[in-house]
Amino acid sequence: MAPRAVKEFEVHPYVQFMGDKYGAYRRWIESEGIPIVSGSYVANIRTMELAEWKRRGGKGAYLSFSDQMVADGYVCEIAPGGALKPQRHLYEEIILIAEG
Repeated sequence: MAPRAVKEFEVHPYVQFMGDKYGAYRRWIESEGIPIVSGSYVANIRTMELAEWKRRGGKGAYLSFSDQMVADGYVCEIAPGGALKPQRHLYEEIILIAEG
């Protein structure tokens, strides 16, 4: 009798959902028209490539790291004396000010 396959772990439903929908999500972030930085980390956010982000009203780039399956991040530059367009979120947002 052949050995039965054993499932080592269950995939969390949210992770499965994100995996199923990732194609649409990826198309959406690509449609934003800003760089998408992938890999494992960013060596220096002060020197990374940013582009005009019309929806936010500043310059920005998405961070889509290979080992992050549930959430991405972004870098957004606010011009001196400027402001970003108001946004609404369905999730938490953590802001880290790198300079200024």
